[in-house]
Amino acid sequence: MPSTINCPRCERQHTIEEYEADRFCLTCGAHLQLGRRTVLRRRGAGGRGLFPYVPYGPQETFMDDVKRVVCSGGVLIAEACNGFGKTAAVLSSLLSAERPIIYATRTHEQVRQVLAEVSTINDRSGERFTAVNLASRQHLCLNPECRDLPRRDSQELCRALREQGECPWNADIQELPRGLPPVLTQRSLMMVSRRANVCPYYLARKVSKTCRIVVVPYPYVFNDRVRSGVGLELLGRTLVCDEGHNLDKVGQDNMSDTLSEVVLNIASEELKAIKTSTKHMQTLARHLREQTTEKPMLKRAETLQRELELALNSGLYDILDHYEEAVEKIRNLKKVLGDTPVCYLNGVMTFLELVAKSSKDKYVALYHRDRRGVNTLDYRCLDPALAIKPIVEEAKGAMIMSGTLSPLDLFAEIIGLEDAVKKTYPPIQNTEKIKTVIDPTVTSTFR
Repeated sequence: MPSTINCPRCERQHTIEEYEADRFCLTCGAHLQLGRRTVLRRRGAGGRGLFPYVPYGPQETFMDDVKRVVCSGGVLIAEACNGFGKTAAVLSSLLSAERPIIYATRTHEQVRQVLAEVSTINDRSGERFTAVNLASRQHLCLNPECRDLPRRDSQELCRALREQGECPWNADIQELPRGLPPVLTQRSLMMVSRRANVCPYYLARKVSKTCRIVVVPYPYVFNDRVRSGVGLELLGRTLVCDEGHNLDKVGQDNMSDTLSEVVLNIASEELKAIKTSTKHMQTLARHLREQTTEKPMLKRAETLQRELELALNSGLYDILDHYEEAVEKIRNLKKVLGDTPVCYLNGVMTFLELVAKSSKDKYVALYHRDRRGVNTLDYRCLDPALAIKPIVEEAKGAMIMSGTLSPLDLFAEIIGLEDAVKKTYPPIQNTEKIKTVIDPTVTSTFR
C-alpha cells in the first residue's frame, strides 16, 4: 500500500489512516482508489444489486422478504444464524428502496460492523450512502471535564458549560463542515470535529437529521427521554433492530426505575442547601427502611402507590408540583458554586412520576438491599410490549432479527407484535460439509 492516496478529482493527498477511516475524499467527497475499482451493483436487481458479495440462496430469499414486507411498511421478525450476512442483506434491501434507516443495536462492536458494511456497499457499488453513529458523550465528547463523568453528570455539566460559553468546542453547528466523509464512525467524527473546532457529539446529532442511516444503541430508540433529548425522529424512517432477542429485556429496563436510600439522603442535602424542608425525603427514606428486610419483598403496583401517598400524606402528583421549582433552584445553585449541576431530587421526582402514571397491572414493586447493602425500591415493568410496540408502530416498517428468537410466535407475543411476519431462514453453509471435532484435552479450568 502507498504511503499516501491522492484524490482523483481534487488531487488532495490523504494519509493511510484517513483512507482506512473512510474511502472518500475529505475535501470534495470523491471516491479514493488504490487501483482499478470494480462496481458490483447490478442495475434493476433491487437489494440484490447492492449486496456487496455473491449471494447465497437463503440470502436472496431474505432480501426479497425485506423488500416485500418491510419496504411496504410491515414488520418482519427474522431468525437467521450467525454468519448469515443479515446486516449486509437488510442494508442492501432498504437502501435500494431509498428508505432512511434507524439501525438499533446492542454493542459498540456491532455498531462498527454496521458502519463497515455501509462502507463496503459504497465501495463495491460506487454509491455514496451516508451513515452516522449517534453515541453518548462518553464516546464522542472532546472535553475531558465531561467525558469521564457518569452519564447524568456529564449531561448536566455539558449543559452548564454550553450556557456559560466555557466549552471550547462549538455545539451550535449551523452548517456542516466541508468534506465530511459519507460514513461517520466515532473515530472520523472526532477527526473532523477537531479540524473544524466543533463538538463531535452535536455534529453527529446535526448529521443525523439528513443522514440515510443512523446507527444507535437501543436506549436511543426505546427510551423516550433519550430519544427526545437527541431529537431522533422515527416518523418516515425504517427501524432495524439487530440482536433482537434482547428486546424483551430492553423494553422492561427502559420502562423501569429505581429509588435508593442513598439518593434520598443526597436529595435531602440538596434541599437543605436551598433552605427547603426535607420531610418528604426523610419520610421516603424511613419507608424504605421499614419495608426492606433481608429477603426481597414484592408488592403490587397499586399497593405501592397507596402506601407512598399514605406515608407522604399527599398525592404523588401534588408532590411533583410541590418540588418542580426546587429542582431548578438546586441546579442553579450548583452552577453558581461551580459544581456539576446534577439534581438528585429530580431523580426522585422521576421515580414518583413513573409510579403515578404507569398502568398498575403492568408493574410490580420490589424492596431489597443491593450488593452494597443499600435499601432499594425497584419499580419493574412486567410487559416489554409497553416500550416496544408503540415505537415499532411509529416507524415506517420494521425489521427485528437475531440468530436466536425461537419460538417466534411466543417472542412476537411477548413484545406485542403478534401480527408481524415471522420467518426462520436456513444457514448459508452446507451442513454436510461441516466437520465437528471434539478435543477432550481442552479445558476451561483456570491455571
